[in-house]
Amino acid sequence: MSINQKETQNILIIGDIHEPFSLEGYRDHCVEMYNKFNCNKVVFIGDIIDNHYSSYHETDTEAMGGGAELQVAIDKVALWYELFPDADVCIGNHDALISRKAQSGGIPEQWIKSYSEVLGTPGWRFETDFIYDNVRYTHGHKSSKARTASKRDMMSTVTGHYHTDFYCEYNFGIAHKIFALAVGSGVDDNCYAVKYAAGGKKSAVGCAVVLDDGTLPILCPMDLEKYRHMKKPQTIQKIKEEELPTEDTQEGRGRKSRSILDESTGEIYIKQKDVQDLLGVSKGYLSSMLNGRLNNKTTFKYIN
Repeated sequence: MSINQKETQNILIIGDIHEPFSLEGYRDHCVEMYNKFNCNKVVFIGDIIDNHYSSYHETDTEAMGGGAELQVAIDKVALWYELFPDADVCIGNHDALISRKAQSGGIPEQWIKSYSEVLGTPGWRFETDFIYDNVRYTHGHKSSKARTASKRDMMSTVTGHYHTDFYCEYNFGIAHKIFALAVGSGVDDNCYAVKYAAGGKKSAVGCAVVLDDGTLPILCPMDLEKYRHMKKPQTIQKIKEEELPTEDTQEGRGRKSRSILDESTGEIYIKQKDVQDLLGVSKGYLSSMLNGRLNNKTTFKYIN
């Protein structure tokens, strides 16, 4: 007679990432914790995209437009999806901004694309709440804070939403205990999208795990110093066509090239597609970096 052994469920909970405004190194930190604690399930606690351009807060005058920000967010979400192609996503208030605006405009839900369709994440499930092993996972903007919701509902509860909250608290009964877990966030406090919180407490940067079938919650603060000196993208400067150096070619002397080395300065002039490949970004992301629209003839100066 054989015994059917169930695999122990270990869940990684990723805090609010507000793409495209997550903190450099946060993704690596989450991967490290996933491996360290032998996780086999992933829950994003919500606000995976920021939608700053459609915020109910005042938008920044120097911010990206809607199309550019969405494209950059999609590009960055794709990096998460590559790492965690099977995940649950709690719908956060920032995620829902567009559908809320559609409701305000009287647009029926049938006209609105799903989150997975827009973001290119067919393996992700988007819901308000998830319950695993008698633990509730929810963003927190509707449920209240984890410590409040867990006592009210008498159920262990995990929340995000409150970027400065990072705690694990227990409540004990005669024969039962529950916990409240607030997982912090992975947002970059220095970006323009969170200026509304400027002057307040800094975000608690970290994630969390719930191990052993919902019985062992652990907070995982990010080592900020460890990731402080991560390699930043190379500097790219857009230049005008008339500033290009010339190059002798078989087609003729003095033709303006699209990818050449100026030996007098050591600078490399490269075309747009080469820049995209160099940085690993899309055309929309590149455009947002340079605060302008791009066309296929755009040329750049690469400063090593």
